[in-house]
Amino acid sequence: MMIDLNLLIFLGVILLLGLAFVVFITFRGRSKGLNRAHYQAEWEKVMRLSEGDDVSRQMAIITADKLLDKAMKESGLAGETMGERLKSAQGRLSDNNQVWQAHKLRNRLVHESDAKISAVFAKQNLSGFKKALKDLGAI
Repeated sequence: MMIDLNLLIFLGVILLLGLAFVVFITFRGRSKGLNRAHYQAEWEKVMRLSEGDDVSRQMAIITADKLLDKAMKESGLAGETMGERLKSAQGRLSDNNQVWQAHKLRNRLVHESDAKISAVFAKQNLSGFKKALKDLGAI
């Protein structure tokens, strides 16, 4: 029984297309690397804000949350919202609970006009954002 040369070529092309598809799916969500200098400069701005008054500390938390969200997007983490991206990042973050706590604080600050935070509490939550940024390779 002789196998037709056209059939072998067809099967080879199908095999190569399948392999290319697997490679594409594997690597499409991976980042090309985050711009560490940019993130470090932005983090330094967050730290300067955190040294100010209550309003400045609130802005530091909000800005840190935005910075982490940007890093997660650029890292290719799945999700339409920050919360969804945090769920996707669970295996990549060393202290997922601390990051969630910091993100919930950000939400409280944005949605409650009378929310206040102490300098110590702000530093604790900023520490969670910083760890997550380090885990992602942003800083």
